[in-house]
Amino acid sequence: MRTFLFSLFFFLFAVYANAQLQPAMPGISGIGGIGTDQVNSNVTPTQDGGFILSIGATAASGTGNIDSYCVLSGSRAVFAKYNSDYSVREWSKCSTSGSYIFPQSNGDFVFGGTTSAASAGWAFKILRETASGGALWYKKYGDGASAILRAMIASDDGGYIMLGEVNYTDTDVISHHGSSAEADLWILKVDANGNKVWSKVVGGTGHESAAALVSAPGNGCYVVGGTGSNDYDCTGNPGGGSAYVARLDDTGGILWHKCPGGSAHDAAAAACRSNKGGVVIAVNTSSSDNDVHNFHGGSDYWAVEIDSSGNIVWDNCYGTANYEVPQAICKASDGSIWMNGYTNDNFDDAYVVHADSAGNMLSVAAPGSNGQDRGQMIYPLSNGMVLVGGYYSASNGAFSSLTNYGYIDAFLAVFAPWTTSVQHNFASKKLFKIYPNPARQTLTVETQQRATYIITINDVVGKKVYSGTLRNGTHAIDIDISNFEKGVYNISISGDEANYIEKVVFE
Repeated sequence: MRTFLFSLFFFLFAVYANAQLQPAMPGISGIGGIGTDQVNSNVTPTQDGGFILSIGATAASGTGNIDSYCVLSGSRAVFAKYNSDYSVREWSKCSTSGSYIFPQSNGDFVFGGTTSAASAGWAFKILRETASGGALWYKKYGDGASAILRAMIASDDGGYIMLGEVNYTDTDVISHHGSSAEADLWILKVDANGNKVWSKVVGGTGHESAAALVSAPGNGCYVVGGTGSNDYDCTGNPGGGSAYVARLDDTGGILWHKCPGGSAHDAAAAACRSNKGGVVIAVNTSSSDNDVHNFHGGSDYWAVEIDSSGNIVWDNCYGTANYEVPQAICKASDGSIWMNGYTNDNFDDAYVVHADSAGNMLSVAAPGSNGQDRGQMIYPLSNGMVLVGGYYSASNGAFSSLTNYGYIDAFLAVFAPWTTSVQHNFASKKLFKIYPNPARQTLTVETQQRATYIITINDVVGKKVYSGTLRNGTHAIDIDISNFEKGVYNISISGDEANYIEKVVFE
């Protein structure tokens, strides 16, 4: 009997422990037409606290709902400006000038992108236009180096930092470490008028890939990507390929570099600022050793926080035994970490992971259809939620409420930090009575335990409307809800190993 009871307990514990919580998705929308349309990974924050999304589009005008953003056919970038909580689209703009946009205080726009070069394929470009599209100035760099732009940010001094890959040298790219078949990282700083301030090549004799730029204290930047080298600027590579992070100062000098990873292949795909001035990187990893912990198989999301001195603070893997590939990462307003990308667990589905500020997984979702769907962007909203973007290819599954106009269409979805189908700890559920539900004037939380618990109530958009304490020995607390709006709320109770969440209705 004892063996049977132990086995039963272990089974119930395993069911609970392996149940994956899913973040709530309050809303989703689709954008597209006949063609190929997708949300790009880059998002531009604006001075007023809002942000600008970038959508890569080829859809023909008049073939879907993309005309509500701009009436133009052919390959172009669609830029959409939203307020801080994504509740209002303030303007939208179509452009063929570049894939990065930076609005100016007088209404002009600065664009960055890649353009064809006279001698070696590609070059960086930066230009300024009036609000109506009139050209003010245009600059091109890396004309003979086959330069491809991968990331661009505005610097605190009013200029811009551009990151990409180069295979040759020219007057702007004055060095290259490997053969022309192997790319190096190239970082270019320009001033507010597009004039070159400094140029820096970073790499080794192997191949380097560029992924992200993140501003660093002191008007410097973090350069993030992958490396196949173990020499020059990329020493310390533990395997055939590793993630790569370097901190540059305000003149382009390398303060430190790091090659986090294991003995298999690792490459960073995205990055964001940490809570303490460092950087958090999202890596596609196939390793299970050295710096990499909790690997699941195939390839995983691997998140790593690195402090401003180059030390690893924490790391964790997220995924299944199949293949998960991260594409974007952000830090939410509560300090937690969100990642977006895709999994091939069911063909290709988007894959959204939510972790706390120490990397512990909180919830995961894999929105998808019976076609190919991928997550490519994630951005924090001012209300504690995040905006997720990517593309979908069929109107079923998670995208059943959307119309599929073309080959692939862009999607935008809001994800909330609380969970749907909350998996309660069986023991915690017996600890508390929450009544009445629905409630009108007063909501009571009762327990027979002699312990202190923190009680929080959030509305449907994640805004905290109540926080209180059920103190040791009081056994019950009455919460006045008479001034709360009618609707559905989430009440959470934590403390003394309890972690309980329940939906309540206020009438």
